[in-house]
Amino acid sequence: MASFASLGTVLVDNFHYYDTGNTENPRIERHLGGGGLYAAIGARIWLEPQEIEVPVGGRRPEKGHDLSQVFEVLDEFGEDMWQWDPEQDVLQANIEYRGQERSFRYLNPRPQPTLTCLRRSTISSIRVVHFCCSPSTLAESLSCLGATRPLIVFEPLPPSCTPAHLADIVFLLPQIDVFSPNHEEMASLLDKKNEAVEVLTQRMRDLGARTVVVRAGASGCYVSNASSKTWIPAYSTLPDVPSDQVRGTTGAGNSFLGGLAAGLVKQLTAIHTQSDLDIIQAAKYGAISASFVVQQTGLPRLTYNDQGEEVWNGETPRSRIRHYNGPESM
Repeated sequence: MASFASLGTVLVDNFHYYDTGNTENPRIERHLGGGGLYAAIGARIWLEPQEIEVPVGGRRPEKGHDLSQVFEVLDEFGEDMWQWDPEQDVLQANIEYRGQERSFRYLNPRPQPTLTCLRRSTISSIRVVHFCCSPSTLAESLSCLGATRPLIVFEPLPPSCTPAHLADIVFLLPQIDVFSPNHEEMASLLDKKNEAVEVLTQRMRDLGARTVVVRAGASGCYVSNASSKTWIPAYSTLPDVPSDQVRGTTGAGNSFLGGLAAGLVKQLTAIHTQSDLDIIQAAKYGAISASFVVQQTGLPRLTYNDQGEEVWNGETPRSRIRHYNGPESM
């Protein structure tokens, strides 16, 4: 049974690169993307495929279809993770680069996924849900929950991080267990672009946020709740980690939250109570997930060692978390 779900997008990004003077024949590349995809991979680094459910939002392309090979990579992480929708095509977007100009548009736009996209049998077993959406979509999902509810990790979409949406987010904060914008989004949301992360985070806490985890790229993340206020460094910045570990940052923040959610799932499985959760340790799981995603453009590579352990980009997550936690954890 699934214990984690990600309700963010999974889509095909069609990249169109126009060289200078070329207005009609772009170089085209297709890649899987979306906050739901990368959060799922961040969680998959720690959890088994059957513990994860992600609505893909479309039917699986049949073999021979021009998109079938794009989606085959998902099977490497476990077929059980992905929930296909036979009633519609998969979501696609066009991203055009013309010199320094970038444009983005959905080819077949649709509503953001909500809890109703999950299997009814799954909702009762889910321990943590990651939402990457607008506050209105989150409110719609929260209204479906009963007295027994999963932990809610909310990653607001960038267009929602403006002062115009602050009241909507503040209204939902009592129902959100982990609120996680990145540092630029939080500054935009509060209209305080020159304030320190710590100051902005305390402002969100004063407005009702229970736990705030601010993702700050190479600076790591800042965690603040009633019992902790601390920075968690990015794995790539540890003194003995090679300096060439970061080659692409697409999806790093999403995968961080998937890893954090997986850390919470593991704790809930062990202790069975939310009051004893260690958000700091969960954030370290997130840092490790992000560390695998930034090592290349696209998704990390999953293989197996001679002992049958999963190996991601040549290392086990267990060895990285021990390295991250220091000698006392060995």
